[in-house]
Amino acid sequence: MNKQITDPSYNRPLLMIILLTGVFLALLNQTIVITALPQIIGDFGIEASKAQWLITSFMLVNAIIVPISTFFIAKFSTRQLFFAAISVFLIGTALGGVSITFSMLLAARFIQAVGAGIMMPLVSNIILLITPPEKRGSAMGLMVLVICFSPAIAPTLAGSIVDVLSWRYLFYGTIPLTIAVFIMALFTLKNVTETNQNEKLNFVSIFLSTLTFGSIVYSLSLAGELGWTNGTTLIWGLVGIIALILLIVKQLNLAHPMLEFRVFKYKMFTYCCLLLTVAFGTMLGIETLIPIYTQEVEGVSAFESGLILLPGAALMGGISPFVGRVVDKIGARHLVVVGFIIIAISTIPLAIMTIPLSIDLLVILYTLRMVGVGLVMTPLQTAAMNAIPQHLISHGVAVYSTVNSIAGSIGISLIVSVYTNISNKSTVITGLFPEKYAIGITFIVITIVSGLAAILAFKLTQENRKSVLQSETVSGK
Repeated sequence: MNKQITDPSYNRPLLMIILLTGVFLALLNQTIVITALPQIIGDFGIEASKAQWLITSFMLVNAIIVPISTFFIAKFSTRQLFFAAISVFLIGTALGGVSITFSMLLAARFIQAVGAGIMMPLVSNIILLITPPEKRGSAMGLMVLVICFSPAIAPTLAGSIVDVLSWRYLFYGTIPLTIAVFIMALFTLKNVTETNQNEKLNFVSIFLSTLTFGSIVYSLSLAGELGWTNGTTLIWGLVGIIALILLIVKQLNLAHPMLEFRVFKYKMFTYCCLLLTVAFGTMLGIETLIPIYTQEVEGVSAFESGLILLPGAALMGGISPFVGRVVDKIGARHLVVVGFIIIAISTIPLAIMTIPLSIDLLVILYTLRMVGVGLVMTPLQTAAMNAIPQHLISHGVAVYSTVNSIAGSIGISLIVSVYTNISNKSTVITGLFPEKYAIGITFIVITIVSGLAAILAFKLTQENRKSVLQSETVSGK
């Protein structure tokens, strides 16, 4: 297990700035290619369902790397991990800029994701260990600001670059900033956690984890190309489900599991993970779909499609620290309930995009939806961590981060595959384009899922962190 920080001499604000800046750059690249997808589709002559793997693969690799983070954090020092992560990320970024085939570009995205997958749980663990429970809401607000705001603002930034230059400059522009963070950290970053050289890595667990998440996301991706009832799609889905069962059984029988599934015995933690899946998955799915739809159907530029997403991203990022302070005062439940109600209500008009919607109205609806997302992300993470004992915090971070990455991957794959399937199979209906019909049906599905999440949000209780700690003490842990 990760040890408490023992060196009080480090500059905590400076440490957080450096680490969060590294995470910001890494996660900025998570969705930076969204508004460039139409250009990439044209350059490489591929389908949208295949191009979305440039985003999905990033989060899929995160989901594979994050569970191993508990081992990395225990085995290596803060400096070793941070410099390894940022170096790997830098290599992937450089490779992305010079890619001459789609396969090469996809490989670059995989390499980038490895670096990002190490950095995010590293930073989360440090913040949780140095922050008392009663102040975790504010701390998580800063984390959410980085985790959600950076990938959310990326499409607008990318759109402005893609309209003037090539999509390759999305990678070229990241390189000098990443090098700057590396140099800054080289002179200021200290080791803040103790290491355990006896920590062992279970390769069977890694294999099952990779097979589980890879198969499930790949199955959803195939659904967009081959259809939901296609034999290959179903086989890969079945492989993922079987691997998941084996992974759970394996972890429950290990003294030191890679993923501690026992955190799900805490009901509030489980509820928070379910709600996170809906909020984050649909957020990234819609972020991916809107630029594709507006550029290919409505004929707007890459920059304009990015601008559609900008107000929502900016407002969500702006309210995150404030939401964190509110969580510290009143708890998570009320904010989560209100947030999901806003998400559901603002999604309903998007479900009728088969009738002409102005770009201005689309911006308003999307911005309102992102406000709802901003109201739920920080409270969910805070409530999830406060629902488990201190000795399970590092495991809780690994599981929650894994769910976060999987939610993003599944959300993008599922939403794009639904849109692609309906669009490909639809004929012109009452004079409407198949794409307009397809996006309307897709948002109907999202509305239903968001509505169910709003109902589930009422199940949250005001988890008392003190009672959790007392329970931990009584049990002798």
